[in-house]
Amino acid sequence: SAVADFLQPPYTVLGGQSMEHLALARQLYKTIPGAVFETNIPVAEMVKYVCNAFHAVKIGFANEVGTLCKSLGVDAEAVRENEDLTWRTLSACRVRMLADTCATGRPYTSA
Repeated sequence: SAVADFLQPPYTVLGGQSMEHLALARQLYKTIPGAVFETNIPVAEMVKYVCNAFHAVKIGFANEVGTLCKSLGVDAEAVRENEDLTWRTLSACRVRMLADTCATGRPYTSA
């Protein structure tokens, strides 16, 4: 849930204009659990946009899977019980997509 993610975030991204600014932010977030990544402000902002977009895609995807299950008479709850494996697979694809884009300088394609 959103509250659980807020209280126990998997990671925190700190963006700053300088190492001094990041040091202040680091002090503010020192009691927050999870990994901490430090970067400049534009990268931190883009990470936030990407995370929000990915969460929206996951919700839309889950809704579509639920609709498909219902129309095919498949137990959506049984499918959901296996979603951990599915999301780990999708996360691996996401990491590859970002790595390929960064490494080649061009958008990811499946070819």
